[in-house]
Amino acid sequence: MSLIKPIILSTLLIGALSASAAHRSDPFYHQTLTKDSEMVALKDCKIVATMPVSDQLIALRQQLTVNESDIELATQPIKAIQPDIQLLSERIQEIVTSAVNTNAGVVTVDQQRLEEAEHLQHELTALINANTVDTAHIEHISLQIEHTADAYVDELKALFGDISFDQIQVRQQGDTSDIYCDHDVKM
Repeated sequence: MSLIKPIILSTLLIGALSASAAHRSDPFYHQTLTKDSEMVALKDCKIVATMPVSDQLIALRQQLTVNESDIELATQPIKAIQPDIQLLSERIQEIVTSAVNTNAGVVTVDQQRLEEAEHLQHELTALINANTVDTAHIEHISLQIEHTADAYVDELKALFGDISFDQIQVRQQGDTSDIYCDHDVKM
């Protein structure tokens, strides 16, 4: 009996949905990148540098937007059942943890509890399969996002060189209005 695959699968799906939601709540995500934009580096909420946006950054941001749309579409069938997936995953983990006991160096396994966990694992798998989730596609998109995000960070590092910063914001060139700074964010 393998309970690891359904737990990993449900964790992957929940993680993809959570990352997508966190990404969309980031103020930086909503800032449009164009040739008329500039990157503003902040350190302790003070501007330490401004740089023009490179074509590479614009292309990478556009790719992240495409990836975001792809993951939204791929995870749409699962969103309605996300609470059920979370509940079943947590329940399976609780049961498996409670099924194995160590007392005075003797390990005992409650076979009935493991059978209960296996039953829930089958429920979880059936629930996911019934909602036509293409997990391989989601994993592929997640890896694309990871690679694109890494390339984006590398491009930012190349753009700002040795300048130390803890936040980046985007604004239109020549804009002198106050820049948003989240005092709780540190890179």
